[in-house]
Amino acid sequence: MEEEDLILMTQEQARIQKPILQSLEAINSKLSKLYKRTNRSMNVIIDLSEAHTEEPLGLGGNKVTYLWLTVEKADSPFTYSLRQVNGQKSSNFIGVESAALNQHEFIEVYVTNTAQSGIAVIQVGWNEDGL
Repeated sequence: MEEEDLILMTQEQARIQKPILQSLEAINSKLSKLYKRTNRSMNVIIDLSEAHTEEPLGLGGNKVTYLWLTVEKADSPFTYSLRQVNGQKSSNFIGVESAALNQHEFIEVYVTNTAQSGIAVIQVGWNEDGL
């Protein structure tokens, strides 16, 4: 094959690949936007220097069904339970750093601890409806 033939082949390949790459970029952009729209999270900070007994974090007023929870930080021990979407309360979970619950549908988190030092940070996540 001559050098000119190789250059023509490479140009033809580039011409064919360009719309494919543009389509892939458009799909990637749409998926990225969809992910950002549907997967939401927020952090809730708990002052562990105050004692809490089954104290709600105040999530229930958001009218959101939460799907997962992660304890991002826990300077002192605490326990928590969940108000499930059917109204029942879960058993207690121990709040230790990096503890995670997935595939739970809940509307509120209740915290219990004795007065100790530090804070706890709980991240809750949900999927936004209305796509």
